[in-house]
Amino acid sequence: MSVNNDATKEARRVVEEIAGDNGVFTPERRALETPASLRTIDNLKGIALAAAQKLAGDLYDKPTHFILESIQNADDNAYAPGVLPKLRLYHSVGCIWMDCNELGFEEAHVRALCNVGKSTKGSGKGRQEGYIGEKGIGFKSIFKVAERVHINSPPYSFDLDGSREMGMITPRWVVPDPEPSLSRMGYQTQLTLLPPDGKDFRSLADAFREIRPTLLIFLRRLKSIEVTVSPCFGVAAFHTSYTTTWASDSESVTIDALEMGLAGKRQERRKYLVVKDRFGRLPKEPLRTDINSTEVVLAFPVDEDANLVDETQSVHAFLPVRDIGLKFVVQADFLLTSNRQDVHGASPWNLRLRECVVSTFVKAMARFREAEGLRHTWIRYLPDDGAEDFWGGLKNGILEKIKSQPVLLSRDGRLAVPNALKSIEAGFLDSTFISPRYSPGDVHILERLGVGTLGRWRGLIRHLNAWDPAEFASRSEAWHEDFADVYFRQSIFQRQTLAPDLLPLPLIPLEGGSWARSSRYNGGGAIYFRGPPGLREIPADVKLRLVDAKASQHNSRRELFKAMGVTECRVGDVASLIFTMHESPSPPPFAKAIAHVRYIFGHESARDDPRSAQLWLFDSNWSAVKGPALYLDTDAGPFSPFRLFNKQQSSRFAARFLHGDYNVPQEEKVRWTRWLKESLRVQTIPKLGDGDQISADFAFILKEWPQHVLELLRTHWGIYRLLMTIGIRRAIEKFEADTEKKDFPCWHSHILRRVLLVGQKLRLGCSGRLHGQKGPQINVWRR
Repeated sequence: MSVNNDATKEARRVVEEIAGDNGVFTPERRALETPASLRTIDNLKGIALAAAQKLAGDLYDKPTHFILESIQNADDNAYAPGVLPKLRLYHSVGCIWMDCNELGFEEAHVRALCNVGKSTKGSGKGRQEGYIGEKGIGFKSIFKVAERVHINSPPYSFDLDGSREMGMITPRWVVPDPEPSLSRMGYQTQLTLLPPDGKDFRSLADAFREIRPTLLIFLRRLKSIEVTVSPCFGVAAFHTSYTTTWASDSESVTIDALEMGLAGKRQERRKYLVVKDRFGRLPKEPLRTDINSTEVVLAFPVDEDANLVDETQSVHAFLPVRDIGLKFVVQADFLLTSNRQDVHGASPWNLRLRECVVSTFVKAMARFREAEGLRHTWIRYLPDDGAEDFWGGLKNGILEKIKSQPVLLSRDGRLAVPNALKSIEAGFLDSTFISPRYSPGDVHILERLGVGTLGRWRGLIRHLNAWDPAEFASRSEAWHEDFADVYFRQSIFQRQTLAPDLLPLPLIPLEGGSWARSSRYNGGGAIYFRGPPGLREIPADVKLRLVDAKASQHNSRRELFKAMGVTECRVGDVASLIFTMHESPSPPPFAKAIAHVRYIFGHESARDDPRSAQLWLFDSNWSAVKGPALYLDTDAGPFSPFRLFNKQQSSRFAARFLHGDYNVPQEEKVRWTRWLKESLRVQTIPKLGDGDQISADFAFILKEWPQHVLELLRTHWGIYRLLMTIGIRRAIEKFEADTEKKDFPCWHSHILRRVLLVGQKLRLGCSGRLHGQKGPQINVWRR
């Protein structure tokens, strides 16, 4: 802030020249004027002084408006590149500071400040669109509260003192402080306000506390405001700072606020969705000459998650003008009354801007639809009906414009004009009904827009009962989902009352594409959900009426289906239908029969059902048989059916083996084999008999494998002894070995006969080979 002496001298010359031009002479200069000239000068000074005093006293109704004018001036200032434009306001009982880090005063600024009705902003070609004031008199509002103001903006240092002759517009040079205060370092321009003698600024403390952060949204340059209220008797300490940060797309702005007071430190972040539009076709206005277009900005308060914040906001003309009850901030270049507390209601310029605000609100609809948190809540931004004044015309204009636009979402997600939609309590899904995602608490807003009502739910159900069943199938999934959502928003009592009326409605989509009414309606068949995850896939040919899987995943629809009698599909329900199918003398097709067996095996409760023995199975030749007629195609040991019957292709006997497509994972093999054996009675060892007769299978072994008969009986005697009948025993006793053909020892038949005589319990211990030269050693113990 150091300034060379030449610049300081030039600044002092300008200040003293302005004082002289205003007729405030030094005694030496006054002595040079004639009496007549002095009378004329004094008269003009009196007129100018009266005008300045009237401006200072009558310009604003509120003495505190000088604060907003100071903010305006800070926004008009020029700032160095890379600097965050900042204004600091400091209040104490004895003085007020206003510090700004702008580039500083120039001669033109000083001359405009020391004049009445003159501004560096201008109203013609030199005026830039967006400047807050047009009168050039806002600075005089300082004298509504202060008697003297000292301006220090090196090289300029002067004061304006209302107690002096022409002091409000006549500067007096003040020698700059050679050592400026450290607390004010970094601020090129510093204003210090002092109160009249015997008074103080105690009453202004609340005005500093009431500075709203929203005014920063529409300022062109100023990005940060810091406010401090110094404590004293009757005034609590207070400090706050506001800083704006714009999103990269300039479509939203965040205001960070830091407040410190008696309650401690509080940080707050406010976010606004900003919608801008530029308009032409402006009426001619002397105060807006050469302005061919103007920008209107609306800022909608939202939280961090972009949800609507329901608070009233102010109308701005770059600075707050007044709160008219809108839920969004309006910024437009309105022409204001001289006290800056309202607009000129009859001005053609303002009436055009009012139309532009309405159009900008309609433009915001597209932004609301993009934001999930605003898509169904933005209607709360709509104003109440307005009175018959300028602002009432704005409110009513917004409402009327919205009424004619496709801005509301229907139940099927399409945009519609409000009066083309209807609501039913909380809504009903259809292109002619409003989306249920609009809150029930907003129904009064929707009605103001022209959304009709159908009546209560019972009237709606009667309406739906008149539909052709195909109407329900033609509706989208979203239609049915929202119907269920709305139904479950009703009270439990209402749902219980309405439930019987739902039964005739074909609201239940089934697998396969058909639609069904409730199973409780006219004795309809049972309808099931497919079942919880982890259960085996229900075979396709099992004739169950199953709810469409996707529809049952929607929570509200699933609950609605339950209310209409749909139940979970239990394993027992499926198994019973499968067992019924297998009771028929005609077996199911090959692939379906395999699916049935896999389903039963896959569920323990069905595996243990004794009806499992009824299941049809297929052999390796694709012929259907029951379990007892089949062998498992395994190669477990030398006496397995697979090994003993492998000569069947060359004999007249053919054993039947389970088809190879009945396969299970390796880890299931043991349980699978046990289940086939115990429940389906599939054979795992050669079948001994059919009733009282020896089986063809065992007869084949006696004929083809006589040398293995004794070991086979020994291996499986625990089973065979229970099956040994008189007829089977006699058949074996009559057996004569063909020793020449089979190389079978003649004593083998004799041993078999002795074995059979044991009757109840047999143990055979062998050493050597059955086909050895000396034969086995056999020990027989009777019980």
